[in-house]
Amino acid sequence: MNSWKRVIHEVKADVSAARARDPAAQGVSTFEILTSWAGVQALLAHRVAHELAEAGVPLLPRLFAYLTRAVTGVEIHPAAKIGREFFIDHGSGVVIGETAEIGERVTLYQGVTLGGTGFQRGKRHPTLGDAQAPHQRRRIFAKIFGDLDGGNGFGKDGIGAFLDDPCQERLLPDRDTAQERRLDRDPGTSSRAASRPAPGSSSARP
Repeated sequence: MNSWKRVIHEVKADVSAARARDPAAQGVSTFEILTSWAGVQALLAHRVAHELAEAGVPLLPRLFAYLTRAVTGVEIHPAAKIGREFFIDHGSGVVIGETAEIGERVTLYQGVTLGGTGFQRGKRHPTLGDAQAPHQRRRIFAKIFGDLDGGNGFGKDGIGAFLDDPCQERLLPDRDTAQERRLDRDPGTSSRAASRPAPGSSSARP
């Protein structure tokens, strides 16, 4: 019973996150968000499927996940661990793998993949930690593969951007060379490049 109470509290937090991060959801009722926001629907179904999987219920969790993917376009494995105040914005194409772990106050955008590599068992999907502070929101626009810690960057397979908001760290993989460029930006100070600019850019130095 305590598990299902936790699910109810998590869903309430998820709805609040949708209302806070999606301008279109401001002033919209909870019922309308639950019935009209595909990302919220996918997360609601996952919360239920995850609890069923944790309880050892066969088949039903995977059936929930399968039907959710068919209806919303969002695929979340029932075993994936997702924290509070999670939001999927324009969720079509989002994939979250079996051993993925997502912290609190995280937002994923359309087309994000938290995928695995190879055929090994055990932890093989990314981990995305909490936003650094309660007023921050961690935003992901990327395809990330393998057992990588989001706090340490993507590695060569990352495509997109990994952002904290307000921005403390920004990781931008170079699409041409698969090398990362990192910009560290402290609130109230100017940005500073921590590595070379992209090849061919006007700011590149010999």
